[in-house]
Amino acid sequence: MLVGSETPLRIDAVGAAACLREPRVARDLHRIGVDRPEDLSARLVLDVEDVPRVTRGARLNTDDNGYLEFEAPRTLYQEATRENEALLTQAGGGSGSVHAQIAVLVGVGHPLATGAGPP
Repeated sequence: MLVGSETPLRIDAVGAAACLREPRVARDLHRIGVDRPEDLSARLVLDVEDVPRVTRGARLNTDDNGYLEFEAPRTLYQEATRENEALLTQAGGGSGSVHAQIAVLVGVGHPLATGAGPP
């Protein structure tokens, strides 16, 4: 799941919990193992401060170069899950503003606040 915003995101634990009680939302998120607000927070890998570092030097996919459209079929059946997870885990420092909000919500020593994942 990719979430982006032009303005800083604020985590609303009460609002997230309310959304998760809606049957349609609960069903959709349950398929990926999200049943509580903490489950969603645990999946935060990159924060606003991490993304520029990870993408520095990456090739841009724009409307006029079609890079993704031509490259994706070549790599469609290549297994890169472990490599991608390692890259993202290594890149995510857990030092950004969203991680700080999680620390406030769940407690500084909590695994979600340190990026260690679900308790």
